[in-house]
Amino acid sequence: MTPPLPAERDRNAWRIAVWNLPDDLLSQAQKLQFMLMLEGGFNQFDPFRVIGDLLANRELWQGAVVDRAHMLVKERPDDPCRLWSDLIKLRDVGHTWNVDTLFIHTKTGTEDRWTALVDEWTPDITYWVEGTEACQLLGSWRGKNSDKILAAWWD
Repeated sequence: MTPPLPAERDRNAWRIAVWNLPDDLLSQAQKLQFMLMLEGGFNQFDPFRVIGDLLANRELWQGAVVDRAHMLVKERPDDPCRLWSDLIKLRDVGHTWNVDTLFIHTKTGTEDRWTALVDEWTPDITYWVEGTEACQLLGSWRGKNSDKILAAWWD
């Protein structure tokens, strides 16, 4: 069941609706991430659509964050997987939330459903991080190889 969200595309109304969702549906940290997504509407990234779709498909994911980060190229196969970020968010936080990538910790076996869903969001690039690389990025060096991260980037 999709939780009730405002019909209008009003950031304040959505902030109130998201914050008042039950804590067993979304942690307070996840609610804060959704608030940041609402601040980050830019180019083709539509926070109302993305948040609405994420809530309507809550069974498909464990967490979602929006940031500015890019995969670093590994110089050797045994190098750990890492992300690179910058402080453009800090530079611009006085007037905007400058982010460009949505990272979603997905559940195994949901890839086909995600492909159809994310295509509707019109990101410029999408990619999957899985296996050892996903475990490393999630801080689980000896974690399950079933962890997957879906990244969607908007220019």
